[in-house]
Amino acid sequence: MLLNGLLILIPSRMNIISIAGFAASGKSTFGCFFEKNGYLKIELGDLIRKKWVESQSSLGVFDWTLDSHSKLGKLWSIKYALDTLEALPDIKNITDIVIVGLRMPEQLEYLRESNTCKLVSITSSYDLRLKRLKERTARCDDYLHLSERDEIDVKHWQLDNLMELADFKVINDGTLDNLYGYFPHLNR
Repeated sequence: MLLNGLLILIPSRMNIISIAGFAASGKSTFGCFFEKNGYLKIELGDLIRKKWVESQSSLGVFDWTLDSHSKLGKLWSIKYALDTLEALPDIKNITDIVIVGLRMPEQLEYLRESNTCKLVSITSSYDLRLKRLKERTARCDDYLHLSERDEIDVKHWQLDNLMELADFKVINDGTLDNLYGYFPHLNR
């Protein structure tokens, strides 16, 4: 299939679930649960950090990400993720994929042009997210204050607008069992 000038080899039979949410809302934790239940997991943040390292940029990863999306277009990271997926040798055997870390409505629209893609928005209280960030091991993108990250996610990425498009809304203010309890409702 040719999509926006790119050859997309992802079969339409694939079940794609994308997860969006603010920092420390539980996106990766929920994505890992999907992975443990047979889904191929793609972490957009990890792929972006990989490209940042390869770029040898003097900018921090957060500033580099803003800059690269401005220069390369809003869709470069999702296209890179799909290219990574297409390169897998057993792509024809993969039926379930979870993509963690969508940030922009345009990314979701792009995914939905060629596939059925459900969007899950995951939310958590500010105080709980702040607590989770403090408990994390040092990561290259945790240097910004949480409220600053939230502001950038809204003003630059339009994450709030993306989350409004969600097919499913998950509130992650409870235990892991509470979070994982959403899975049966989302798994097809």
